[in-house]
Amino acid sequence: MSFGIQNAPARVKFSCAALAFFCLAIIPSHARAAWFFVGETELLLRGAIELGDDARLAEALKRRPDLRVLRLDSYGGSVKGALALGEAVRRARLTTLVDAARDVCDSACTMIFAAGVARHYLHAETLAEGFNGQSGLGYHRSYDRGSRIAPPTLSHEGERLMLRYYARMGARAASALALRGTITSFWRPNGATALRLGLATSLAPPKARAARVSPPLSRRISGNPATASAFSTTSRGN
Repeated sequence: MSFGIQNAPARVKFSCAALAFFCLAIIPSHARAAWFFVGETELLLRGAIELGDDARLAEALKRRPDLRVLRLDSYGGSVKGALALGEAVRRARLTTLVDAARDVCDSACTMIFAAGVARHYLHAETLAEGFNGQSGLGYHRSYDRGSRIAPPTLSHEGERLMLRYYARMGARAASALALRGTITSFWRPNGATALRLGLATSLAPPKARAARVSPPLSRRISGNPATASAFSTTSRGN
């Protein structure tokens, strides 16, 4: 049985500024994996979270061990992929960051956010809290993907894994927010709520570190751009 915790329209977000900021090229990877963009001061995860993304993160950090901030912009992905990636983020003692003014971190992405040893939630003070927002952190229930003839349904196994993971990461409040949602609706906290519940540790940007002078990267650690955001996030039988 496949399960995930994401249900959202397909889209891939790009901007000229982002492309100018990140020096990129492609190496082959899984068709529906996340992309890791390596910038001057941070890593950016964008796209569907899948099994194997922890290895791609390790490759990115091997190339730039000085980068300690992982910015998140993802509609979610595989529960099991998020478990492995989140554990890798915690082992590496990375700081996680979501900028509600430009990013979305829904579903399985919130599992990665919870893994940060410090968790920065920017421009979230004025977010409309509840079910109506479209950016920032979004929590909802785990679901079985279904098939062409069977609709998605609540996944008890995926939910059990998700809630245990939140507890292990010290984010028990995330469990309560996820249970407020459904498989098709997201509950979004504003900055004050995220800070009060311990989901975020700061509403301010991380303190700047001196950027290392290095030549442009010759590779991008990525998935397939044509499919990276078309997801109802499954673990594909794992």
